[in-house]
Amino acid sequence: MFFSFAWMNTENASQRMMDPDHVFEIWWAAFLQQYRQGGEYLNICLHPFVSGRALRIAMLDRLILRMKTLPLVWFPTCESVARHCLRLPANSL
Repeated sequence: MFFSFAWMNTENASQRMMDPDHVFEIWWAAFLQQYRQGGEYLNICLHPFVSGRALRIAMLDRLILRMKTLPLVWFPTCESVARHCLRLPANSL
């Protein structure tokens, strides 16, 4: 939604794409909020046809590198998440 520019029935001013640095700050704030509250999961939805542009990918790289500076941040594969969940007691899910 941050990089979309085709919202129907809106004024032209609201159809402008957001600057990647502004989106970086929004996503960083969302991550920090989860992190500080002990949240174990943050999902950021990306669509290749919208987010897959060089400037946006560079911003995402910066965001991930910044996230990785904090302790206990984990970027697992789907398989790693599944194996982790299978190891947990049933009542903890």
